[in-house]
Amino acid sequence: MKSISAILIFLAMNSTLASLNCTTPSEVYTTKEMVINQFALNNGNANWGDWCYEVDTQEESSACTKELNQWDAWVDCTDSKFETSCKEWADKEGFASTERELNEFVEKCVKVNYENLLD
Repeated sequence: MKSISAILIFLAMNSTLASLNCTTPSEVYTTKEMVINQFALNNGNANWGDWCYEVDTQEESSACTKELNQWDAWVDCTDSKFETSCKEWADKEGFASTERELNEFVEKCVKVNYENLLD
């Protein structure tokens, strides 16, 4: 296995490059940090999205729901890009000799990439 520092450097670069191609919503009602905690790091709010019903007008509620849908698309896009680049990098560098090792590496790589977006 390659050194851990090389992995961390790549992951930091990878998170920036992969996320650049995905459209980030405006963060009027929901922040990127909230989305990453909810969907990537699994330490979010059990009542996800309820704030969209706690606003003053139906117009705000609709705009909030629209933003949540945009965040869903962002997560799908970002997740796909992270998984693809992590798999390609693992294959190129020979970090995984079995499918299980590859899956574990990709899972960790994707998580670290999301964590890097919070910095």
